[in-house]
Amino acid sequence: MMRPLVHPRGPVPEARRRARGSALLLALWAIMILSLIVLTLAKQLDGELGIQARETAGLDARALAYSGAQVALHPAANPSTPSLVTDLDGGTRGWRTRLVGEGGRLNLNWLLAGEDQNRLDVLRQHLANRGLAYPEREAFIDSLLDWVDPDDVRRLNGNETPVRGPISNEPLQDLSELYQIPACDPLTRQDGWDEDFTLVSQGPIDLQWATESVLRAIPGMGDFAIRGLLQMRRGGDGEDGTPDDYKFKDLAEAARVMGLGGPDLERMRGLLTLNDPVFRIKSEGRSGGVQRTLEIVCLKSGGGAPQIILWKES
Repeated sequence: MMRPLVHPRGPVPEARRRARGSALLLALWAIMILSLIVLTLAKQLDGELGIQARETAGLDARALAYSGAQVALHPAANPSTPSLVTDLDGGTRGWRTRLVGEGGRLNLNWLLAGEDQNRLDVLRQHLANRGLAYPEREAFIDSLLDWVDPDDVRRLNGNETPVRGPISNEPLQDLSELYQIPACDPLTRQDGWDEDFTLVSQGPIDLQWATESVLRAIPGMGDFAIRGLLQMRRGGDGEDGTPDDYKFKDLAEAARVMGLGGPDLERMRGLLTLNDPVFRIKSEGRSGGVQRTLEIVCLKSGGGAPQIILWKES
């Protein structure tokens, strides 16, 4: 018959056994708490290191976007300049930069200046293409003319009464001013409405850069003319601002490509131009999965340093 285990110094009292058991549990509990603290600190440190890595990558991406912009700002740079697209470190870093002529947009101040009916008809047609009804188009134009003219005389469909702010009575300084004019709401409520407008080009529509929506605003410009111009200009890849773009020699050549001549061309001549010197540069830098974008509008003329008009980072 087996004898019960006996401590060398005699039987262990029950209280002592319980105390030892409690101490063991406390030790295990302490070890578990310490483990949780260590894991929490490790995760926090890992998170901080990740944030630091993203911040470092962000700074690198920003610097790379600047590099692409500097290439584009060079007086001799054009859309076919090879270094506008540069890959580094096996493609994990680099920049993508594009130059696009600002004259391909509709210059609102130029369209409104002098109340020239041919120019205003371009704006009317663009608004019609955007779905604005006749009364909305007339209210839009008259209200904009009231906004930019120096007097307080109200046009038939306009508004000289401050609604969302005082009337400017000077040319537009920023496209966001249209949000202050109630008659502009049918356009400004639409997504991307401002992508076809500018305030900083030389004025006339640049056929080397005009988008399809801008070309459709030119009175008398039909589908055949637009399709012929875009196909010739964009080259084999079908995109503007790439190395295979075709550069028109003059307006006469562009008109021949569009199949225009005689009275049609003469009517449009005052509305059109080629090679407006104002450019929009968009440079995207990337590093470690992080991207930074730099957008610049500048005047490039005479072979000298470009004049910066707009500078925006994101």
